[in-house]
Parts: sequence; structure tokens; C-alpha cells
Amino acid sequence: EECVAYGKSHGFFNGDQLAQAEKVAAALKGGAKLPQGCTDQLSCRETCQNPTSLDQAKSCFAFAKAAGLLPPGFDEAQAEKVFSAIQGGTAPFSSMKDFQQCEHPSDAATIKKCTDFAVQSGMMTQGEADALQQTGGKGPGGCQGKDECEQYCADHPDECFQFAQAHNLVRPEQQQHMQAAAAQLKQALD
Repeated sequence: EECVAYGKSHGFFNGDQLAQAEKVAAALKGGAKLPQGCTDQLSCRETCQNPTSLDQAKSCFAFAKAAGLLPPGFDEAQAEKVFSAIQGGTAPFSSMKDFQQCEHPSDAATIKKCTDFAVQSGMMTQGEADALQQTGGKGPGGCQGKDECEQYCADHPDECFQFAQAHNLVRPEQQQHMQAAAAQLKQALD
């Protein structure tokens, strides 16, 4: 608390940095425990981005939850499902580190493992899984992951629409709406 107050009063912290520091200080004051292997900001970031054990991953999750540092839209229920599946031996991977393969799968077998688990756990529909398997886990322009592909498609709407059509990712009732939206966006940019 003293360090955060000092940093705030001397301009060392501002904006998001200050907000995060205040959240961490409040969580610690409230009795939250730092994640295992975490001693400062740098070690906490490294520890929680690359947990070496399930217990370490759980401790990072618990602290982030207590401090209000979970990213917007983070699905706590999905995280709990992954933890339970690893602990129960029903997950396609035996550690959180191995699960990171699902972020950027390197081959069709990994995509299948990840999507099968996501469907079984209720994190994804079978249609979404089929689309990921069909496209090799990559979207238009080679983007991977929801955030990266949304950003790419904001800049390349025509290409994304063509990609969706080519891979049967657009339902007929969506096609007309998407074409109109793409035409409006293109007209606004021209």
C-alpha cells in the first residue's frame, strides 16, 4: 500500500498501471495470497503466463479473480472445466502449459484434440469445431484466435467475407446482411 501511494503521488504509476497496482494492494490487504512462485510484477507475469503445474495455474487464477484482474469476457466456468479435466485425467493434455497449444495449434491432430475437448466441455458448438478443423485453425490472412481475426477482418472485410463463404461459415440468412454491411463499409472507406 505504501509503495502504491508513493508511486501514485510521485507520478510513477498512472492509468491502467495505477489501477492494477491498487487492485493488487487491495487484494493483498484483503488476505489474498500471491500465486506460487510470484514475488514481484515480473515474476508474477512469467509465472502466470507459463505455469509449471496445475496448482500454480490455479493459484494465479485465484489471485487474479480476488484482485479483479481477470480480462474482460474471461469465462471463469471454462477455466474451472479445464482445471477439473486436467486434474481428473480427462483432458487431452496433462498440463496448462500443454493446453497453450490450443491457442496456436501446429497441426490437424492438435486442432482436433482441442476442439473435441471444447465441444465435450460445452465451450464450443460442434459447428464451430467443424469450422476450425476445416480451416486448419487459421482464418483469413492466416489470423489465429478470435481477437486477431476480428482485428484482421475489421481491416479486410471483403477478404473475410469471401473466406467465410468459401468455407461455408456463413448461414444463408447471414449472407445478405454481411454483404450489405461489407458494401457500406467499403463505401465509407472510399
